Amino acid sequence: MQRLLLYALSAFTLSACAASYGPYQVATYLPYGACCVPYGDGRQPGVAFTVPVGIPVIAPSDGVVTQTGDNTRFGGHFVRVAHGDHFDTYYTHLSSVRVREGQAVSRGQLIGFSGGDYTGRNYLHFGLCKKGGSCISFPDSIDPQKYWLGGELKCFDPGMDFSRSSQTELTVPLACGDHARDLIDRAKTENLG
Repeated sequence: MQRLLLYALSAFTLSACAASYGPYQVATYLPYGACCVPYGDGRQPGVAFTVPVGIPVIAPSDGVVTQTGDNTRFGGHFVRVAHGDHFDTYYTHLSSVRVREGQAVSRGQLIGFSGGDYTGRNYLHFGLCKKGGSCISFPDSIDPQKYWLGGELKCFDPGMDFSRSSQTELTVPLACGDHARDLIDRAKTENLG
């Protein structure tokens, strides 16, 4: 049943997103647990969202940034966010990072922008890992598809009240529609100042 859900979610398109920023989908070529990745024990410890460079990457729930850095082995930058005592989220192959270690982030807040890996593929690697575990090791990872808000991929909606949602209920870690446009415009303005 879980495998069936995995494949159904992998093919699911985020219909709530505006045409220019979204829909996004989990890449079917590299689902959670897929074989033969060139690190860890060889199994994929997260999911990949195939997106162009420059899409805003956002916090899928409230947390605290615990680590940022360069992904010198595979390309781009990475960010790790702690979500209470539940788990950490991990974002890699970013073209830029817009948070710092120790910073509290709210659901929907900009973390950075999507980029690509050293092979030239553009995507966001998104993973969940156990507290204290390695986010690039499959045995330390958690299937993110078990934690989507309401059991399905949903874009963050700035007008929605998330106060009843827990830190373990995740929206998609990519901004959609007007929210994406607003984050991009704000980032451009900040770079000019």
